[in-house]
Amino acid sequence: MEGNMAKRKKVVLAYSGGLDTSVILRWLIETYDADVVAVSVDLGQDEDQEAIRKKAKITLSLGEIHDVAEVYMNGVSAGILWKKPYKIDVTRLVSPGENELKIEVVNLWVNRLTGDMLSRPENRYCRTNQPYITRDDMGFDNWAEGGDETFRLKTSGLLGPVNLVYAHE
Repeated sequence: MEGNMAKRKKVVLAYSGGLDTSVILRWLIETYDADVVAVSVDLGQDEDQEAIRKKAKITLSLGEIHDVAEVYMNGVSAGILWKKPYKIDVTRLVSPGENELKIEVVNLWVNRLTGDMLSRPENRYCRTNQPYITRDDMGFDNWAEGGDETFRLKTSGLLGPVNLVYAHE
């Protein structure tokens, strides 16, 4: 039931609400390795269309991130993710056709400072009241080995995998 964001086949399933789509949706996804778009058609049968819409859900899963990310879908913030599981419901923000996904990830402060330590003073991004320790201060051999634990680059960013998860109750 996980849809990769790469180009995949698409199947459109039109139904009037009486069909049990929970079984057929899974079968179409697994059998054809396709993204399934379920379309509810109002045929004037007094079917509760809002109840049908509430059953569909699209979740964006970021896999693993370090440490904070804000997700935007079509220019609207879906929310900020800062702890596991890095998943967010984007059902109400997606629309038929193409959608724009933007993920802003905050880098770790220690990585920015480490990058600045390796840069010439005029190319540094951060201003701090603490003196920068440079390779020269630590000795090149010590720096090449990773230097002091405090100044090693930490895992940071969007590590993924990123998936859209389609669910229908």
